[in-house]
Amino acid sequence: MAEKFYAKGPGNEGYIKNLEVVAFDDLDGGSFFQAGLHKTKGKYYMYGTMGDSIGILEVTDPEHPRFVKRYKAVDKSIYPTSMIVKLQVADDLLIVALSSGGGPAIGKREPIDKSKVKSMNGIRIYSIKDPENPEFLSYWDNGVPHAIGVHR
Repeated sequence: MAEKFYAKGPGNEGYIKNLEVVAFDDLDGGSFFQAGLHKTKGKYYMYGTMGDSIGILEVTDPEHPRFVKRYKAVDKSIYPTSMIVKLQVADDLLIVALSSGGGPAIGKREPIDKSKVKSMNGIRIYSIKDPENPEFLSYWDNGVPHAIGVHR
């Protein structure tokens, strides 16, 4: 990259030790909360949590990442408080942990009538043998409706 790209902010002048940013992708206007790297068929893919979705970024050429897509894993019209908070990638499997409404925004939300709202909190497991098209395999529910959910 011709232009230096550093995350500057209050108390952070952008100094990065032993690291050089070689590329940037705006993830189709989104952001990753947590990401996992997966190598398959000579290519590298990064999967990241994006609220109710899983973002897929092909990073085989690190200087030219390619945003593949945002894969909706939670239907917010059915599960309005559920979101993907963590993920793990290994052996052609993608495992995502679901939360039912935690985090810093919880105090800012309108109160909900939990008896009328479905929540999904447990883990969802996907095959990523086709790395650009995750295939849903199964869901495990933690058995506690409206619990904070599963963490890692």
